Amino acid sequence: MKKALMLIRHRWKNLALLLLALASPGLIRAETLHIAVASNFADTLREIVSAYEKETGRQVLVSSGSTGKLYAQIKNGAPFDYFMSADALRPELLAEEGDGVAASLHTYAIGRLAFLSRRDDQGKCPKAPSHQSGKVAIANPAIAPYGLAAEQVLKGFSVWESLQAKLVRGENIAQAYQFFYSGNVSMAYVAKSQVQKRSLPESVCVAVVSAEQHQPIVQKAVVLKRADGKVAMDEFLHFFETKVVRSILERYGYLAGSS
Repeated sequence: MKKALMLIRHRWKNLALLLLALASPGLIRAETLHIAVASNFADTLREIVSAYEKETGRQVLVSSGSTGKLYAQIKNGAPFDYFMSADALRPELLAEEGDGVAASLHTYAIGRLAFLSRRDDQGKCPKAPSHQSGKVAIANPAIAPYGLAAEQVLKGFSVWESLQAKLVRGENIAQAYQFFYSGNVSMAYVAKSQVQKRSLPESVCVAVVSAEQHQPIVQKAVVLKRADGKVAMDEFLHFFETKVVRSILERYGYLAGSS
């Protein structure tokens, strides 16, 4: 008898909460998402989020950084709902370790690497760094997938070892771009998305690196445990599959991923 009364009370409580939500849609809208995103995708995500917020009325908080550092923050309990990495490894690890929802693991974009340099005295663009080159900025290969791709490219040119004293390693790909933009280095390997929509001086050379020169930059994402079942999370994932988002991805130089 006691169990039956408790069950009835529980059902009435759920019904009351449902009726309250229907009567006050603002309560549902108030649900906020917190997304951790790799630096290379930050500008792209902010445009996507702007379109999502405009359509749904929800609020999304975006925190960007290197993939390795964001992974460490998640492992240390950072309050993120969704992790958009610059590689496949970290989201897969989070799913395996129980911090992420395994069924939500998916590729959201394929990234491209770009080489920035400045024209020489003859107005020509260097094809790649050489032993005579000035300083070269890359993201730290130990924590940033785009930095690892840059390392693979330089090893392919057989200049990785000889350039060690000239390499300037940024904490993430955004910092690598900043080193070049500020004039602290003469060359840099950055994400294609960082230069796709920027107007650069004529003295700056931009070359998209052939995908054959490095391992594919497969960018995966995973829903974190704290967001499992969150209505706003499901809604955002659905929105990410729309033509609006695919158009934004293309404009920033990404190939769309697959679920």
